[in-house]
Amino acid sequence: MSALKRQQVHLQKLGPAESGELSVSGIRPTSLQMHTLAKRMTIFGITPKEAMEEYSGQGFDFKQLEVAFAKICTDYLSDYQLETAYKSLEFCCRMIYEVGPESRRVKKNTGEKVWEFVFCYMNEPGTSSAEAKATVQTKVLYVSTFKSDNATAVVEQADDYLSINVKQAGMLAVRVFSRVAQLGVRQNPKVYMLTPHAAAVFTKDQISTLCAHVGWEIEDGIKYINNSCQSGSQYFSENDMKMEIAIVAAVNAVKGLCDHTLRDSIIAKTIKQCVHNKHHFSMPLMLRIAEFASGGLPEGFDPEKILRDFEGVKINKRAAIKGAAETAITIGTEDTSIAFKGTLDDYLKNMEDIYTKHSLSYLNATDQGMKRQILDTAKSFGVDLDESMDANKERLRVLYNKSHPRTIPRI
Repeated sequence: MSALKRQQVHLQKLGPAESGELSVSGIRPTSLQMHTLAKRMTIFGITPKEAMEEYSGQGFDFKQLEVAFAKICTDYLSDYQLETAYKSLEFCCRMIYEVGPESRRVKKNTGEKVWEFVFCYMNEPGTSSAEAKATVQTKVLYVSTFKSDNATAVVEQADDYLSINVKQAGMLAVRVFSRVAQLGVRQNPKVYMLTPHAAAVFTKDQISTLCAHVGWEIEDGIKYINNSCQSGSQYFSENDMKMEIAIVAAVNAVKGLCDHTLRDSIIAKTIKQCVHNKHHFSMPLMLRIAEFASGGLPEGFDPEKILRDFEGVKINKRAAIKGAAETAITIGTEDTSIAFKGTLDDYLKNMEDIYTKHSLSYLNATDQGMKRQILDTAKSFGVDLDESMDANKERLRVLYNKSHPRTIPRI
């Protein structure tokens, strides 16, 4: 019996009046009257065994939880087939994709929530008249949050119900998910399934490459990835999770935190939990796995690099605009556009040089085809060899005045 259960039994023996409110008036010393009561703890005593179970740091037995859950969800330990319906799989999907996200929105001391999973079992009609109709038997799984200061998570079970917390339910769900994911990679073509937690660290298109890189079979690799990214995975066996993946997932989750003390404590806690549960660790293996921890983004899409490149483009654009405003002039009409660097006088001098160069080339050309090519080339620079140099300059000045209207100040 747990310490909490023992306390509940004692309170029930007292009866509703006494258990509802124990009389402790007049006990607090006068010198403490201005102190705020932090918490009232009723002491009935616990056994050494209860103390060992509660405070030795051994945690809970996940295998025992699986056995208890299998009594509520009888197909939990089934060998899944592609075309067969399973209650455990429906529980898994609803837990991961509905309850999980909703439970994370429950904040501390804002009201706890409980979700009821009702598992329905059909009893076949019997031979007697009283049993002529099929009946439905139900068993219930209660999944609850325990985020308040005075909330205590405890597994409670009976023949027709089981009460666990969200973290424990998530662990059960991911074990189902991993078995289905293994079934997926046996298909042709392969179907890669990752939980939201795993997909936040790795990408589906790199799973086979990762497994080959570290020497895992794909079926084992996808099981390790899904299981190890789940909160509470330290309670899984060595055959079902890898400490190296759990650490990589923790680092990926907190690497953006500004509070480095919090960041380091989360990573250290993950390591200590895995070590405490006798998981082995290999630094070379972790570093090889970390190569593929892209945060769920395709290869080459590194957020930090994208942000750096993005900022670089904006800086370069601002510099280019500033430089263009200082050194470049664009002159244009509806049918003509001339762009050049430097001042207008610089361009006129450059235009005169082009006019002279191409005019000499035009005069020295030996055939009409070459002359036409020289004319077209000169026009691409804004020079019309059919006109005089003065006419070219005047045309340029007219275009400049049209594209740069003068502002007459008010008097």
